[in-house]
Amino acid sequence: MDGDTLYVSWSEQTTDPNSAVIAFDAQTGTEQWRFTPESQESIPAAPAIVDNRVVAVSGEYIYGIDAETGELDWKTEIYVYNSRAISAPVIDNGTIYVKESGGTASAFDFETGTKLWQASNLGSGTASPSVTNETVYTAGACRDPEIGFSFDCVTALYATNGSQRWQHQTSMQGGESPPVIVNGTPHFISEDILAFDPTTGDTLWRNNETRGTSLRFTEELLITGHEAIDRDTNETVWEANLDNPVVADEYLISTASGVGVYFTASADPLWTLSDGIDEQIDAPRVAVANGTIAFSTTGYGQQTIYVVEGETDRSVTPINVSLDTETHYPTPGSTVELNATNSSGTGTLTYRWFRNGTRLSGDTCDGVTCQIDVESTQTLTLEIQDAQGRTDTASVTLRPVAVDIGLKANETYLTNFTHEDTALADSTLTLGVRDREPNRSVEIRDIRVAGPARLVDPNGGDANMDGAGSVYLEDTGNVSLRVTLAVEGADGPVERRVSQVEVIRLHESLEHYEFEFSDEADGYEERVAIALLQQELPTAYQVIKQRTDTLPDTVEFQIQTPEQVRDVLDLRRGGYASQPNEIGIHTEQGLSRLESITRHELVHLAGYEMDAETDGEWNFLFEGHAVYEQYPARQGPVEKPPQEALLNWNQTGQEYTQAGVFMEAMFAEYGRETTLRLLRNSEGTDLEQEFERVTGDSFDAFYDRWLSGSADDPMNQWAGIDLKPMFYYDGEHLRVENSEGYGPFSRQIHNPDQIQWDFTGNGEYDATGDTVEWTPDDPGTYDITVAVESDESVITGTQSITVRSTGVAVTTTPDHVSVASNRTTTVDVTVTDVSGVTSHSFDLSVAGNGVAIQQVELAGQPGRENVTIGPNGHKASVDVALADITGDPATLATVTLQGTTPNSTILTATVDSLEGTDGRTYSVADAEATTEVTIVERSTPGDVTGNGHPATDPDGDGVYEDIDGDGTVDIFDVQALFSNLDSTAVSGNAAFDIDGDGRVSVFDVQLLFRQI
Repeated sequence: MDGDTLYVSWSEQTTDPNSAVIAFDAQTGTEQWRFTPESQESIPAAPAIVDNRVVAVSGEYIYGIDAETGELDWKTEIYVYNSRAISAPVIDNGTIYVKESGGTASAFDFETGTKLWQASNLGSGTASPSVTNETVYTAGACRDPEIGFSFDCVTALYATNGSQRWQHQTSMQGGESPPVIVNGTPHFISEDILAFDPTTGDTLWRNNETRGTSLRFTEELLITGHEAIDRDTNETVWEANLDNPVVADEYLISTASGVGVYFTASADPLWTLSDGIDEQIDAPRVAVANGTIAFSTTGYGQQTIYVVEGETDRSVTPINVSLDTETHYPTPGSTVELNATNSSGTGTLTYRWFRNGTRLSGDTCDGVTCQIDVESTQTLTLEIQDAQGRTDTASVTLRPVAVDIGLKANETYLTNFTHEDTALADSTLTLGVRDREPNRSVEIRDIRVAGPARLVDPNGGDANMDGAGSVYLEDTGNVSLRVTLAVEGADGPVERRVSQVEVIRLHESLEHYEFEFSDEADGYEERVAIALLQQELPTAYQVIKQRTDTLPDTVEFQIQTPEQVRDVLDLRRGGYASQPNEIGIHTEQGLSRLESITRHELVHLAGYEMDAETDGEWNFLFEGHAVYEQYPARQGPVEKPPQEALLNWNQTGQEYTQAGVFMEAMFAEYGRETTLRLLRNSEGTDLEQEFERVTGDSFDAFYDRWLSGSADDPMNQWAGIDLKPMFYYDGEHLRVENSEGYGPFSRQIHNPDQIQWDFTGNGEYDATGDTVEWTPDDPGTYDITVAVESDESVITGTQSITVRSTGVAVTTTPDHVSVASNRTTTVDVTVTDVSGVTSHSFDLSVAGNGVAIQQVELAGQPGRENVTIGPNGHKASVDVALADITGDPATLATVTLQGTTPNSTILTATVDSLEGTDGRTYSVADAEATTEVTIVERSTPGDVTGNGHPATDPDGDGVYEDIDGDGTVDIFDVQALFSNLDSTAVSGNAAFDIDGDGRVSVFDVQLLFRQI
């Protein structure tokens, strides 16, 4: 319907192929024009109207028709073999898209009808495509040739050329609804509702408690026709039989029973009409415009069109209070929010809240929500009034119950840890229930886990004590729990939550780092702290190496107790650095301090690499340099010590600050390069002599200027500026660090008025801002100057940034794999930006235990090869010549890894040489690549099918192929595995990883089928 005109694709009889596109006056039903195809083929789908043109399709042609006259503008043959059924056309940004029943989709130019492209292998069915962000989404039934079943699939195509972006095959059947786009995200309904990542096709979320075959949406709801689901919470809002509804603002138009208008928020009817409608209503054929509803019926061998006035004032909106709360039995002292968002009435609603009969007011109870601190039993009442003056009330009684829950590691609740909202992937936490009233009966009735975790033994332990089941954290992400309890004295269920536990992964090694815990410091909280610190360490290494020009290739982290750290130097310190590459720290000092100390000790390791003197009169410069690089903000005001005291280093807290301030003066006076040159190769030299040789100034004279605070004091130019003039380069951007500390404990440094950058050293500024893009055309070393300005002060700092050649890059694919113990997985070693490889050499190494290199399969049929794998499988070397490796990227080899013990480790591939088929030697810019390997432990499965028989492993290989436990492996086991893929017993359990790829999916079903 467009304005007052209704456009219909029409067949005079359902068995007669003669058909037409007809324009009717929507108010009178008068026919305005009729277009009849010359070939008289059927036009099965509703036409589309855009920009005064009607687009209609048949099984053979697509037509562009003038909307005012009905004259044919253009006609194009669709060319679909053996496919007569077709979807309704979809028009987007000047292009028409249709989906054919044979599994193809086509695109046509809106103005000319020219066919732009055709894509295939999209699955059978005629659900219309959906288009957004230059991507076309189709839905169909894709047949799996391996097992002979068809599954619903969703395919994403590039709108420009029809090439496939991704295809997701579900484990469901029977979906007939087109994909629905909500805020750029494609959704699909079959047996379940799924939401997909628009870029990768990965499943973002899945709701398996839905009914219906159609999917619509509003700002708040996803509507299936049988129910509405809250888009934020994924919970069901209402259930009703409104099959294939049309959404119009705040109303639904449904032809499930006659024709009716319903409230979207509640599915309550506004009005319905069934008198005089005897035929079966064709539900998808509904149009709404200007308060008018048009629909068609099929019956008695003909089609009938009905047009009814659809004004919403046929009745007033019922007034109804909907008062919701998370719990009726909160923990004493907690804050409870009551929500009346779903209340309804005519016009604007007003809300009045009462507690035990007394009116509440203020910001916390002034509108649709009310927040209450609950210490004792109280009744909350809400009265609403609508624009017609009608009122309705509802009440909720809150009864505090002194029971709460928590997750524990090593018998200690996370809430008692320093990092209370953080836990480790691949770890198991205990769910504990704490009752403040002794001898009261408490029973767990239900446990729901959301996020990358699964429940282990949910009925185990004593609910009154600490042991109500365990939660295994499978992967990184956010995990929450909702537990339903039956508490003696409470009339209803008591719900408690553990919300938003952040799950992170601890790595035994990172690029440039190895980690080792002492026995005394190897606790869960210590490991969480180090896992959090690991998120900052790559940047810390990059920053310090750029500012000092050197660091050891590998830093060995020793995590110890505070006593062990202090015993090293007999000092009360948070960390230490030992030659040549060791850093020792303890975790009982907070993440901000940990990250800061790590930078300090990294500077010391750089000093060792530079052969800097660390003892005697040099000590304060050695420590002052570490303090300077440790903090992006300048040190606060400090009493300047006499020269003798400065040189007589005792490592007090004040002396660290004094040394850092002195180093600020040196950077201000002489610059970074001269200061580093003073420290470099200073081991065994005299401070005063070396100072004068490098700077051309006497140490005494410089100290006197600094101490005086006069006009000659080099720090005068830094007055009023908090930010040091230093930065780092991340490969694309130059960044000034304008905050220090970690996460919620970080401190924003007072920003200067302006930060400017000189890329060329010509004294002219090329960019402004604390972060600027910089990508030089040629490799080399560049002197970059940053100027920090505030009020009338300007300070500058110059650093040398080395940019390497953008030659061949090495990758390992995939970048993360999972493998079960005693199973294998593979990783490819590839190189990019090559035109062919004939010889190469590379090394493989595995950091830590848990996996072994089992085999290296070489590509290109080399004429000479030498593959050596170490005795424990942790190292391998490869040397290849006379190979014929083509493609870009080019795969050099496939590495087979065997899982041994549960762990998380890193596989590193380092390419030493690479020669092309044209005889030239490639420059390898990124010679090293890593893949994270997670080794998972199989858990012995129980009864999967509910028949009382646990699954078994007939051949003893650790894989349980006998799913139904009847002692044989047959087609019934294939069906049982397929039916239970998403069950708690099967999902994520490596015992059912038939193909050994580290996960349980439909591919395991297919392989099991082939094996029988």
